[in-house]
Amino acid sequence: MDVYRKLTQKRLKEVHPDFHPHVVNILDLLYDWCLPGVIPYIAFAYRSPKLQDRLWRKGRTFKDGQVVSVNRRRVVTNLRGNQSKHCNEVEGLPASLAVDIALVRDRAWLPDKDPMWSLVPAAAVLASPTGSVICGAMWDSPRDWAHIEWTRK
Repeated sequence: MDVYRKLTQKRLKEVHPDFHPHVVNILDLLYDWCLPGVIPYIAFAYRSPKLQDRLWRKGRTFKDGQVVSVNRRRVVTNLRGNQSKHCNEVEGLPASLAVDIALVRDRAWLPDKDPMWSLVPAAAVLASPTGSVICGAMWDSPRDWAHIEWTRK
């Protein structure tokens, strides 16, 4: 558990200052709600555009620089470089407008169909009654249970 808390504390430093309290509130709710043995932590906050591009390439096959096929089960993200809210900076410093919250048990992410994932969007809604925080689980396709982003409302 200490490893995940330390990683979360490190990732919180990469979050935009106005988004930070929302993320802390979401984590506090998840710490209270999760079953014993299930640990919420921030797996990703800031991503450099280079890392975002690398993640975008996963699940795609290229020929002559063009995408020729996509394996949807292996795709990590649909956004490239600076399109992602993970890539936000303020004055050259990381200030992510998105985080990916993982739920782990025995050092492994919970499977997508585990009912514990339903706690993440519930925590996002309660932590932001103005609707300034949304969860990727609310999207039609692709659904991203771990993704939380700040809309700046």
